[in-house]
Amino acid sequence: MIISNLSEILGKKRIKIAQVIKDTGISRPTLTSLYYNNSNGINFDTLSKLCKYLDVKPNDILYYSEIDITDISVKFGDFSISDETIDDHGNSAEVIDNAYFTGNVKFENLDFNELQFEGSLNQDSYKDKEVFNLSLKLNIPKDAYNLFIDDTVQTYLEERMIDSILDAFDAVYGYAEISSISYSYLDNK
Repeated sequence: MIISNLSEILGKKRIKIAQVIKDTGISRPTLTSLYYNNSNGINFDTLSKLCKYLDVKPNDILYYSEIDITDISVKFGDFSISDETIDDHGNSAEVIDNAYFTGNVKFENLDFNELQFEGSLNQDSYKDKEVFNLSLKLNIPKDAYNLFIDDTVQTYLEERMIDSILDAFDAVYGYAEISSISYSYLDNK
């Protein structure tokens, strides 16, 4: 699996995508797909321009891991709804207090071939019914997780899990944003 570190590099250098587009002529779709790790490839000319512009080497932008994430699935189960609430505009609405989910990540080229996770989205504020706190428990001891999966792949994996959780929530309940995330592991570390 190849992971783009463009978002991390731009964040550290405090450079916006719009500025990179203006200064390099690289298209917005190309930069956006690299930034969000949705790219299927990169042209050598584009990689060369980014390296020169950011004063980095190709291996700073692209990271290779033998581990492949083949699938992430999420299923929402039980949820609780609060009584109707009144927002700042005087509108009433039911608000989801908690939505519970389970999920599974499938891997290739790792000592274990799947990782199960579970958690919940908890209402952050009744003023904004689309904002939630995410509690995510990975069903693996923390030491094993750190031993088998390095930091770069962990970050990528966690971003993909969060995207999958939000997509699954959107399909069932509607749009949601995450205001905070808490992680736990099988051994509660």
